[in-house]
Amino acid sequence: MTAPTFPAWPDADLHRGMLHSIHKSSMNHTAWRYTRLDTIHDELREIITLEQGEMPIVSSYIDSDRWYLLTSRYVWSGLAGYMTKTPGPNIAHSASGNFKGFGQQETERMVLQLHDGAEVHFDFETGFASMAPIYYTRYWTLKFPALFKGLKFP
Repeated sequence: MTAPTFPAWPDADLHRGMLHSIHKSSMNHTAWRYTRLDTIHDELREIITLEQGEMPIVSSYIDSDRWYLLTSRYVWSGLAGYMTKTPGPNIAHSASGNFKGFGQQETERMVLQLHDGAEVHFDFETGFASMAPIYYTRYWTLKFPALFKGLKFP
């Protein structure tokens, strides 16, 4: 008897779908100070090694204590000297506070609630660039369960 085969993790489909969602919901990309789409900041290449097939969606590097990398598999984040790596499918809900940056607030803290009740925190750029992490997390919580029903994280 052979072991059942499972479909490969759909990195390319997630990459394409997430970037499409972010692009249609965001604007003024050239004005984004810390946030980049579809690439990894050089500073993060030194500390993060992606798995084979894993693709970058959003990268933000504010400083050495505040950064994140959102990929087709994980939320990588650095905050106050701690690095976390959280599977995207584990995100149940996100809260983005003053994402518009009222009061000239340049960054805000995103709080991800995970299905097991744990929380992950990272800082993100407010204003136009805030749409990138917001729509990335929305993809995991709203679209992923519908489009990839039953798919288990590797």
